[in-house]
Amino acid sequence: MHTITRAIGIAVMTAGMALSAANAAGAANKVLMVNGLGAGDLGPLAMSAILGGAYSGTNYTRENVSWPAQAKPVVGSTYTLTQSVTTGANNLDAAIVKSLAAGDTITVVGLSAGTLVVDEEIGRLNAQTNSPDKSKLTFVVIADSSRCNFNKNRYDATIGYQYRVPAESKYNVKVVTGQYDGYADFPDRPTNLTAVANAMAGSQLVHIPSMLAPLSAVPAANIKTTTNVKGGVTTSYLVPTKTLPLVALNPKLASQEAALRKQIDAAYIRNDPKAIAAATTVAASNASPAPAAARSAASGAR
Repeated sequence: MHTITRAIGIAVMTAGMALSAANAAGAANKVLMVNGLGAGDLGPLAMSAILGGAYSGTNYTRENVSWPAQAKPVVGSTYTLTQSVTTGANNLDAAIVKSLAAGDTITVVGLSAGTLVVDEEIGRLNAQTNSPDKSKLTFVVIADSSRCNFNKNRYDATIGYQYRVPAESKYNVKVVTGQYDGYADFPDRPTNLTAVANAMAGSQLVHIPSMLAPLSAVPAANIKTTTNVKGGVTTSYLVPTKTLPLVALNPKLASQEAALRKQIDAAYIRNDPKAIAAATTVAASNASPAPAAARSAASGAR
C-alpha cells in the first residue's frame, strides 16, 4: 500500500502541533496538502518540510485537506480506497472553491496515496467547462503510484482499486518520484526479480525521503518537461537514490553495488538505449543557443 509512514506521522507532526506555523488570514499563496493512507493530517512543521521547505515561511498559508485515507481491508475497516478517494476529491474541491473565493493563488500538493485524490480532482476539473484559470491553480504530486508504468490502468484486486492514467488538463503539474521507490517507481519489467526486491526495499527507504528532498538538488538529466494538447505542462523530477535500497539494507552487498545497479536499471524503460537517446536529443534541443536574430534582439533589450 501507498502509506506515508509514521516518520512524518508522529515525529514531525507532533512537534508541529506545539509550534504552529500558520500564517495570517488573507495570504495570497495557499498550499493545500493531502497526506497518505492511514497517517492523519500533516502538522505545521511537516508541511513546511515538504520538498526541502519549498512551501515554508510567511509567503505561504498551508492547509490540510482531510480524507478518510483508508483502503480496507489493508488500511482501515470502514472505507475502500475508491470511497476514500471520492470523499477526498469532494473535500479538495470544496477547499479549492473556498480559497479561490478568498482570492488565493493555490498550489495543491498530494503525498503518496493522497496523490490519487489530487489526480481525481484534476480529472473532475478537466471535465468542467468553467474550471478555474490555470494561473490560479497548480498541482504537485509526490510518490504518485498512478503515474507508475506498472500501475497503468491496473486493477488491484487486494484493495479493489482501479488505477487510471491521470487526465491531461490545462493545469501545470509537477510530478516528483524517488528513484527505486517501490510504490511510485516500480520496475517496468517485473520479471527482473532483483529490481523488484530493490523496489520493495525502496518503498521503505526512499518513499518518505522523496517527499522531503529539495527539487533544486535534482540533476537536470533527471528532469523531463512535456506539454499536452491542452497547454498543461508536466514537469517530472526523478529524485536520485545514492545507495541502492538493497545495499542499504544489506551493507555486505556494497562491493557488488555497481553490478547490481546495472542489473536493476535494466528493468526500467527509461534506461533503454532508445529512451536515453531521445532524452539526450530533447536536452540538447532545450540547451541549444537561440537563433542569431533572437540573440540580437535580446542584446538590444539589455
